[in-house]
Amino acid sequence: MAHSPSKFSWQILSRRNLDLFVKVRWSQLLGQGFVHLQRSNETDVEAIGRYLVINSIGEKSLQRISRYLVSWSGLELSNVGEGAASGHPLHIYALTRHVALGWPALETTLTRLHNQTKEMEWAVSRSTSGRCATKEDLSQVSAGMARLHDFYSLNLTMMRQHGALQSCLNDEPVYSSLQPTARDFHQIGMEAASNHIFNSGVDFLAAALDAIETTNTTHEEHQNIGTDFSSVQKDYKTVTKMHDQVLERKGPRTKKHSTRSRPVDRKLAKKKKYHRSKESLFTIGKVGSEKESVNQYWRLCRGEDHRPVKIKSQLYCRYVNNGSPLFLIGPLKMEIHSLDPYVITIEDFLHPNERSKIINRASVNLETSSTFRGNGGSEVGVQRTSSTAWLWEYQLSLLPNLTHRMQEITGTYAKEHFAAEAYQVLNYGVGGHYTVHHDAISKGMVYNRFATIFMYLTDVEKGGLTVFPWLGVGIEPRAGRVLVWYNTDKAGNRDDRLEHGACPVLLGSKWAINKWLHYGGQYKAIPCGLTVDEKINQPL
Repeated sequence: MAHSPSKFSWQILSRRNLDLFVKVRWSQLLGQGFVHLQRSNETDVEAIGRYLVINSIGEKSLQRISRYLVSWSGLELSNVGEGAASGHPLHIYALTRHVALGWPALETTLTRLHNQTKEMEWAVSRSTSGRCATKEDLSQVSAGMARLHDFYSLNLTMMRQHGALQSCLNDEPVYSSLQPTARDFHQIGMEAASNHIFNSGVDFLAAALDAIETTNTTHEEHQNIGTDFSSVQKDYKTVTKMHDQVLERKGPRTKKHSTRSRPVDRKLAKKKKYHRSKESLFTIGKVGSEKESVNQYWRLCRGEDHRPVKIKSQLYCRYVNNGSPLFLIGPLKMEIHSLDPYVITIEDFLHPNERSKIINRASVNLETSSTFRGNGGSEVGVQRTSSTAWLWEYQLSLLPNLTHRMQEITGTYAKEHFAAEAYQVLNYGVGGHYTVHHDAISKGMVYNRFATIFMYLTDVEKGGLTVFPWLGVGIEPRAGRVLVWYNTDKAGNRDDRLEHGACPVLLGSKWAINKWLHYGGQYKAIPCGLTVDEKINQPL
């Protein structure tokens, strides 16, 4: 579950304190959000232009200074200084000529260098200003690549040979002008292992070995960049051993690790337990174990749909206005994805100019996303990799109108602070995801997250689905689409079937804005039902 902008009581957090909070709470990692990578790239393009100027001036300056020093060395060898001091006219002439003819050119050169001081200072300040990618950022992006392979089975041979992105989601490869090197595969493989994505670690390190064997790079050149065959082979053996040990102890997949379904070691792979049928006995609408949830999450992210015809045949689309005058003339298209519990999407809820304004406003406040902990605190971890910005309605003029439309179409009360939290804007970077979680905090709380209204701000080319493992539902991100579900029933009891997850983004950039409604604020809009477990189905 995402952590709201306060440690304990976000409902009483003042606007002034929130502005300060979002600026200082978490450090910004380029790999956690696509927008950070874009900014870094834009800054680097600007930097290259400055470096070229500095380099050009520097080369000419070095030549001028070198000539002046060579001239002086010649005078030194002839003891001109001592001769001039003794009054020898030739020595005095030579020294005068050296300075009179050499200094003006040198002075011009030094002045040019001095004028580049600001450029130098700007370049040096990149690291401290957060405008320059760091090793930590490289680790984040490498882990994202490993996660993409874990979920979508990237064709690493196509990637190595043609720089192509091909996966279980796209038969037609997406080509790039860049071809990863053995060093790149090695970097990603080691980062995968350190993030417990052991299956990707094994595969990327194997690809690194293949790259070394099939390229014309010499042994010495590989050693210079730290990717000689023997060192990579040693890492490969270490990671495969770790892979098999984790698989033996914990199985192939949990929220915190992933492996292949069978060991790499051929002897271990012969064990009977790895040859039994692993077909899930999962039943739609029934909550199972955490391992079942994670496995179903993975399958849904890959585009699988295991809902029986009996369930899908009851789903439908229609135009709705929820009885609101606001939508009588222009009703909205609604699609039902699950009847019990109720999960719907509404198309074209946000206009293009609204989406761009929200993205532009949130971009300046994006910070690394965190998750809520039971003790009221928060933590940053591999289970959630994205960037978050919190926006109150007063911070962007279109938000009060958006809240009003939200209330009208859902029949809820969505005003901050008692009935809802601030808007949460999300941006996902390379392989950005959020593993299976539930939005409701606990049962019966006045400030419990009664409903989630999740709006997509951009289209995503591949990946990035929002999936509900226990319902077998996967929602494709589509710009302007709003996804609505109710985390509790009318009595405030949490519905565990509404656990959900955000799938890794394979291609493109995913932006979304989210609104959590509080249970206590709905006592007039959605009063308690006649039974203790009465569900919410609106709009119909």
